[in-house]
Amino acid sequence: MNDYTSVLKALLERIEGYSIATAEWFKLTGVAKAADYFSSFASNVIWIGVLVFSFVFLSFGLALWLGQELGQSYWGFLIVGLLYALIATILAIFFRRRIKRKTSDALIRILLRQ
Repeated sequence: MNDYTSVLKALLERIEGYSIATAEWFKLTGVAKAADYFSSFASNVIWIGVLVFSFVFLSFGLALWLGQELGQSYWGFLIVGLLYALIATILAIFFRRRIKRKTSDALIRILLRQ
């Protein structure tokens, strides 16, 4: 009887050690994935911010230049606004599914990265 209790006790200790090690592994894996997601997100936000600011300044410059060439500054802003509306309409009509699929694929690739 004493032999069975010592074997059972040793087995329970091994199970306890395994469960602690497994919990620690899941915790470390979760922290690593969270850090990876956050760093990817932060990097993308910074790049998108830089691109947006560049795009805004280029748009203002183009609008002011067109307005100067046409005689009234509001014409330049109107033309640039219409150009962007036309581009957005074309993207929405022809590329909506492709953009949605690419975005979804990229998100899944980030979430399943190991």
